[in-house]
Amino acid sequence: MVQEQTLALSARTRTVTGKAVAQLRQLEKLPGVVYGHGRANVNVEVDLAQFEKVYAAAGRGSLINLSIDNGTVVPVVVQELSLNNLNDAMQHVDFYAVRMDEEITSEANLVFIGESPAVKTLGGTFIHNKDHITIKCLPSKLIKEITIDISSLATFTDAIKIKDLHVPEGVKIMDISDDIVATVNAPRTDEELAALNQTVTEDVTKVEGVVKPTTEEAAETDAKADTKAKAEK
Repeated sequence: MVQEQTLALSARTRTVTGKAVAQLRQLEKLPGVVYGHGRANVNVEVDLAQFEKVYAAAGRGSLINLSIDNGTVVPVVVQELSLNNLNDAMQHVDFYAVRMDEEITSEANLVFIGESPAVKTLGGTFIHNKDHITIKCLPSKLIKEITIDISSLATFTDAIKIKDLHVPEGVKIMDISDDIVATVNAPRTDEELAALNQTVTEDVTKVEGVVKPTTEEAAETDAKADTKAKAEK
């Protein structure tokens, strides 16, 4: 597995803060901040279209060389990306400035490939319990994703666990080793399918505050309704 190629992104020092950053977004600029231990926070702005392109390739698992004011180049990772609650538009980005000689914690996406015999031959359903894992490594060792071949899932008792995953040397997986990543569930029996398709009729007498009328009360109610209907004609 090969480490991700370092990406590049340009940024400018940002003087606009508070509610005024809304004007930046109208100009297709994304406000952000660069921070890290041992360094002062720097407010920045990046071109939205350029950032979207870089983030699509980097996600949170790749190193980005952030050039500030066409001068200082800071190795960073995307620590947090805030989105608009209504339309998911990007609102703000936090860049974490890393030290190349210190390990950092990040995420790697899980990509499933291949075909499971338990699905193809036995009619089971592929289930994955995780779509990413937590890793720890030097910034130069960061990986965006891990590819998992599910062809080893031949029966319904087979499972792929964290300890079965392969990562490059220098990358440590922080998840519990016995956690199940993926498995295949057996198809439902005819009895189970019948139970799922059965229409459940709720007994209103079990609903608090509702009393089911007796046969005599129901007949009397129907007679009164019929008499009222005739009187209205």
